[in-house]
Amino acid sequence: MKPWHQDIFRILGVQNRHIFVTEPARVRSLVVGNCGFSIGNYFRPYHERFLGKVEWQPISGRWIWLSRSKLAADLGGIDNETDIEAVLALNGWTIFHAQEHSLDQQVKILSDAERIAGFEGSAFHLLVLLDQIHARIDIFSRGSSINRNFDLIAQAKRLDQRVHGVAMEQISGARSFSRYRIGDLDEVVAKLAAA
Repeated sequence: MKPWHQDIFRILGVQNRHIFVTEPARVRSLVVGNCGFSIGNYFRPYHERFLGKVEWQPISGRWIWLSRSKLAADLGGIDNETDIEAVLALNGWTIFHAQEHSLDQQVKILSDAERIAGFEGSAFHLLVLLDQIHARIDIFSRGSSINRNFDLIAQAKRLDQRVHGVAMEQISGARSFSRYRIGDLDEVVAKLAAA
């Protein structure tokens, strides 16, 4: 178990002792819970309520851009994202590199946000840990569409989520590991400014 797994269990209030079975074992009885989330298929209401432990307490004007610009190139991203971020920072956005912060810090910054935006990526999955979030969420697809899981999360949590496509050229990689270059940076800024 990794430290961030333990952090998630702590946030969720799961305190049971974990037993890792590393070889064949016999048990008298095995209880397997119902599946609350199936990748690309469903996100059950009871599971959404269980995961939503952190209260959303927005700070007026707190706008967060979930940046991928410091991730390794082989993880996929936007080559000229830092150019977009420079413009956004001048317009009051906080540029947040989730991988540089603890899970608690990541959840805190999201729970304070009035708006959350960025290019599609796993940092958006942390929204499942927030309860009753009414922030405006803007996800820019990397490619022709976003992963279906973001739609499932948005539907289950009733998020004010907008998905945007912008003109971009794929320059390397495949699927979620693809790298792109945005042609018109102003298009991103304009879509964020639209009501």
